[in-house]
Amino acid sequence: DTYGRLSFLPTRTKNPTLCNYPTKSATFYGYTTCHTQLKHSDGQSRVQMNIDIKWERKDGVLIAMPSGSIDSISAPGFQSALESGIDPGDQALILDAEQVSFIGSAGIRIFLNLARKFDASGKQFGICSLSGPIRNVITIGGFDKIISVYDSQAEAIDAFKSS
Repeated sequence: DTYGRLSFLPTRTKNPTLCNYPTKSATFYGYTTCHTQLKHSDGQSRVQMNIDIKWERKDGVLIAMPSGSIDSISAPGFQSALESGIDPGDQALILDAEQVSFIGSAGIRIFLNLARKFDASGKQFGICSLSGPIRNVITIGGFDKIISVYDSQAEAIDAFKSS
């Protein structure tokens, strides 16, 4: 069954009690939700992928905690949601992937682009809490040479503080 021409419709929703954008307060928690919906050329929805990102700050480090699958369908919305939550003044970002169930090449590309962007401007970037299969993909692909990989948030924060 062919879908014809597909279009991506990434959106962000804002709950009045939660903020899409992280604040400078260490106790404030923000959420960004992106919904990627594929529409057939006849206007009918076919697939919807949701990626939720919980934002947190610990010891001056911005932590993004995505949940869901990051594949070629959800990647554009995921990238947009990530970029909208990062303030230009942020000096350190950790992506805690504990709740990421799958990551495809499009998701890895987003991680690599973030690592390059942060490293180029002298900022710190790392990923942590990867599941075994995702960690294997990162390691076998050699991406751990470009992206700092940590076992936990605490390990990443300690590494950022000591460098």
